[in-house]
Amino acid sequence: MKIAYDIRCLISKQSGIGNYLKELLYSINQFTKEIEFIFFSSSLKESINPELFKSFKDYSLTQLKIPVKILDYLWNKYQWPYIETLTRKNPDISHSPTPVPLPSKSKKIITIHDLCFLDSPEFVMPQIQQYYSRYFKRYVDSADAYIFNSNFTKKRFFKYFPHAEKKKNKVIYLNSPIDKSQEIKPKDFNLKDDFILHIGTIEPRKNISNLLDAMEIVRKKCDTKLILAGSLGWETEEVKERIALMNKEKKIFYFGYLKDQEINYLYKKAKAVIFPSHYEGFGLPIMEAAREQKIVLASRLPVFEELYKDYPIYFDKNNPNDIAEKIINLDQNTELFKEKALQSKIISEKFSSHKVASQHLDFYKELS
Repeated sequence: MKIAYDIRCLISKQSGIGNYLKELLYSINQFTKEIEFIFFSSSLKESINPELFKSFKDYSLTQLKIPVKILDYLWNKYQWPYIETLTRKNPDISHSPTPVPLPSKSKKIITIHDLCFLDSPEFVMPQIQQYYSRYFKRYVDSADAYIFNSNFTKKRFFKYFPHAEKKKNKVIYLNSPIDKSQEIKPKDFNLKDDFILHIGTIEPRKNISNLLDAMEIVRKKCDTKLILAGSLGWETEEVKERIALMNKEKKIFYFGYLKDQEINYLYKKAKAVIFPSHYEGFGLPIMEAAREQKIVLASRLPVFEELYKDYPIYFDKNNPNDIAEKIINLDQNTELFKEKALQSKIISEKFSSHKVASQHLDFYKELS
């Protein structure tokens, strides 16, 4: 079976969707030899290192120098050029890791990660909000099938697009990383293990402002520190100033964007992982924390309750006092670490790479 993948999200610094796609491809490649991978990417200035696919035997990689904006314009306006023309391959299925389908004569799958731009537009960058408001329904109608990363996302999707329920769809959870054995100590890192870790882009949706408020309360009662690791996103000026001040005062430590190996190091060293988001489609850091048998403090979101049940310690995301209380309590309940370590093993098994690869392969076969 020939599957074409849009891998443009692997070009630059990878975040949620890039990590999802990379782990999915590695899982499928490890699980089966039935797939011929057709990889497509395009960028005027950047390219993907072919070393990324050195473990793949049956694949082709097409990288063109067409600027992303121009290609997106052609695809949105004319649904052209076809992926068959660009790659000189004839896939049975074209799978996009985003809601933007690949123009193709084959069956087209798109992955829907969240409906934030409809559910909570205040947490979406205005340009992206405008873009999806204009094109998203067209993408929905153009696709032949949908993959959702949670039942929560599926339910929200069909609330807004009930006419699409007749098309094939499947909920497939994301998978835990296959190999996280490599570790590199981040530059200038000199903390002991008494810190909590937040992984993610600094943007309004991540609720960093309330987390910083909580840490102001925490520092008066215990020595637990906070590490923030993630690029600066949009609407971050005020938060950036607070981070800089608190970083200078050694209240928190901001590392910016880190490589996978550096994040692995922090996960292993952290006392706990915190995730105070206002809105999420899945919450990869919670799954990654479970892999390291770490305690997780998280917002009480419906999608987290679906995916992770009672593994996280939940707090009111709008209440810095409640967030602070949950952080402070970590030092007062040593049995909690043993209890959550046992729960984390169940979570890790639930999102095994073998299971996720098998589900994708079955869905591909249904469509081909």
